[in-house]
Amino acid sequence: PRHRLVAALNDGDEANRVAAFMKLGPYLEPSMLPMIERELGSPNPAVRRAALDHYIDLPGPDPRHRLAAASNDRDPSNSSWAQRKLDSYKL
Repeated sequence: PRHRLVAALNDGDEANRVAAFMKLGPYLEPSMLPMIERELGSPNPAVRRAALDHYIDLPGPDPRHRLAAASNDRDPSNSSWAQRKLDSYKL
């Protein structure tokens, strides 16, 4: 399944790319960080949120700076979600 998801991430059809990205969680690897960072700027709010969630789940960079930026997301649902996640890091 992982190789199919990764292949679908490069599909020409946006709906296929979005669906694959949303299902990526269990298959995350540190090598996927550049692709995840790219999707943090997606025009699709659901993809931006999934990208941030994937970013948080990967070992490595401290996600607080990304969460702080996402707390100003143009989508109110994403911004409030990011703020709640950021607040949880402060506890």
